[in-house]
Amino acid sequence: MRSRFVILLAALSSLAAAPAFAQEPGLDPVVPAPAPPGEVLPSPDGMIVPWPPMLIPHEEGDPADRLDDLFAELKEAPDEQAAIRLERRIVVTMMNSGSETVDLLMTWATESILEEDYPLALDFLDSVVMLAPDFAEGWNRRATVHFRMGDIGPALDDIQRTLTLEPRHFQAIAGLGIILRQLDRPEQALTAFHRALEIHPFLDGVADAIEDLQQDYEREI
Repeated sequence: MRSRFVILLAALSSLAAAPAFAQEPGLDPVVPAPAPPGEVLPSPDGMIVPWPPMLIPHEEGDPADRLDDLFAELKEAPDEQAAIRLERRIVVTMMNSGSETVDLLMTWATESILEEDYPLALDFLDSVVMLAPDFAEGWNRRATVHFRMGDIGPALDDIQRTLTLEPRHFQAIAGLGIILRQLDRPEQALTAFHRALEIHPFLDGVADAIEDLQQDYEREI
């Protein structure tokens, strides 16, 4: 099986939390499947950016209203370059916690992730989700840490919380697809990947992931 794709940002979130996927059968309980010998599984958190991000200037206005506009523009993006610009603005907007304390904890958590000190990162992120339970990116970042530690069940739980708060979180949905693929649930993984592309038509690597899964299915039959 080819592993050609890396999905952006800390990501993971659960399709079970999004209305479009709420009725998908067999998502609970989740029992992780071991990777085939010698296979390197892709990571759903291909880029961990510094916190707070400095990708674009600060934008005034209600972040929720701004996200609605940005997601609408992203869906109709004419080309990859335009989509990438919109993607960065969406990522930065979703990282707006509105709390200096939470931002500081996220900074420390991100530094710990980059240093691969996942237990310490988890401590910081536990505080984040306790202080800011409505902050989707806190759950998303903690899901990343659980995934890197090999704790798939908790990662999926945090994915569910992320998508409950922000069902359009394309990185989280794509990350879920990677986990479902790892768990040998190709049909559900395809559903996740297609949903991610509906939101972000140029999301890096997702078209390759769909092609890989379809080729695997054709080989099986």
